[in-house]
Amino acid sequence: MSNMKKSIIISVIIFAQALLAVAAGFVVLSFKVSDRALPKTFVSSIDLGGLSREEASLKVSKWFESDVENNEFIVKYKDESMHVKLNEIDAKLDLKATMDKAFKYGGGTLISLANGYFVPNKKGVTPELTVNESKLAQKLELFSKRVYKEPKDADVNLIEGEIVKIPEVDGIVLDVGKAVEKVKKGISSGTNNTIDLEVNEGIVQKISPKFKLEDIEDVEEIIADFATEIMPGQDPFYMRIAAKAMNKVILPSVDTWFSFNHYLGELNGIMYQNNESYNQVVSTLNAALIKAGVKSIKVTHNKAPVDYIEPGLDAVVFGKTTDYQFLNDLGQTIIIFAKVKDNQVVVSIAGKKKTNLK
Repeated sequence: MSNMKKSIIISVIIFAQALLAVAAGFVVLSFKVSDRALPKTFVSSIDLGGLSREEASLKVSKWFESDVENNEFIVKYKDESMHVKLNEIDAKLDLKATMDKAFKYGGGTLISLANGYFVPNKKGVTPELTVNESKLAQKLELFSKRVYKEPKDADVNLIEGEIVKIPEVDGIVLDVGKAVEKVKKGISSGTNNTIDLEVNEGIVQKISPKFKLEDIEDVEEIIADFATEIMPGQDPFYMRIAAKAMNKVILPSVDTWFSFNHYLGELNGIMYQNNESYNQVVSTLNAALIKAGVKSIKVTHNKAPVDYIEPGLDAVVFGKTTDYQFLNDLGQTIIIFAKVKDNQVVVSIAGKKKTNLK
């Protein structure tokens, strides 16, 4: 046998002996530390390396009672925040669950021992806590009132003959149930920490407004208007009520009926048996709609001519029995603008630009 072969055989034997020695050492070590936490095992900032389960339990319990139990955490959403003390929600240390997590790295296996003694990474364990969910939910209910934001519908105004649109604003609401789960997970570190509630987690949810700018996207200009003079000695008080009741009423392009009595009722307006002020406002609306090209109108005319409008354009509303109604048959969304100004009742109908009409 050549010297080279002998050297190889000797090297293999030496390597095998060394490997067996190391393995034997680990076996002995595994029996010695099988019931102890591995080095670099921490619960929060508490080093449990080399401690028995009983010793580790006592150390973690004392740490929680002295340093953690009276701590607080912060629940935060954007600029809103709330401080909550752990003892306010009956937070308690689940010692068994915490120790199970800390000692899962042990067990005496060769792999776990090798990781524990030769891998420099710290094995951090967060303490397991239990809380009174009812008390936590009460706290978060209070926080939800601070977070809540009412949605704002889009708005539209007629200013000096121009259509001015104001975009909608989404509202927000806190899902308290989901927030409870997020906070329970977030406080497990047991230290002063901040728990951010985010929209993309579904905890803080958006509330969509009922009316959006897209609903009136095609409404761009005044397509018809009409004005009637307020006669001397006539009180415009009820005219203003009637104008307010139908001002900024939006009628979609899909066949939609308008009822004056309906919108007056929504404003809690009082429908008198015979109110000429209401009649004048409705007559002005009737004339503007005819000018705009609306055909489907249910109207009752005065039995005798009136001073403020030509015969055939006038309209009467009478208590709950006689209403003024029309169907938006223009094939486009329209908005009614009505006002009492400068001794006049003015009604304008807004819709598409004439160049956009098909």
